[in-house]
Amino acid sequence: MNFLIVDDHPLIRRGIRQILEEAFPESVVDAEGSCETALPKVREQSWDLIILDISLPTMGGLEFLDRIRRVRPGQPVLVLTMHGEHQFALHAVRAGARGYVTKQTADEDLLQAVRRVLSGGHWVSGDFAEALLFTHTGRAPHLGNHQSLSPRELRVLVSIASGYGVTEIAGQLFLSAKTISTYRSRSMEKLDLHSNAELTRYCPDHRLVT
Repeated sequence: MNFLIVDDHPLIRRGIRQILEEAFPESVVDAEGSCETALPKVREQSWDLIILDISLPTMGGLEFLDRIRRVRPGQPVLVLTMHGEHQFALHAVRAGARGYVTKQTADEDLLQAVRRVLSGGHWVSGDFAEALLFTHTGRAPHLGNHQSLSPRELRVLVSIASGYGVTEIAGQLFLSAKTISTYRSRSMEKLDLHSNAELTRYCPDHRLVT
């Protein structure tokens, strides 16, 4: 088995590496702290599993998921994140993730999720699977309107709600301020928001920011 961990926290990387090496003694475990340094390794070879955080600087994990899908279709990816499933799980699954595990439940779920994905399956919690089913059947659309946003629109939305200005976000994402303003406008239109005040209320209300 060969694993690639992508997480910007050294302690998290070391902890996941230790868990994998104990569970899979013959495995090779590599780790990177950013999408930019991980991308060449994705291009160079396939991995039995990539374990990916989605709260990463510059290129976010959701954008990286989309890049992985284009560079290496079929590459298994398991998202491991601090964000609850109601926040980003549907975006992650749409972007190609085979599973979504929160760091709060990682002690119980991580190895089960890893083994499920390695065997060709998918991993989500029972609660999220139920919410996803209800959303598709129209019975309980409670995952939030932000599920309709693209990964880049969601990234810009969360950054604005976190207090960053358009120019700052443009610098972080290496895009023009005009492009960031366009993403902002699209996000607000999709969410039926009409001011920055409504936008900044929406994100905490849906626990997209703390």
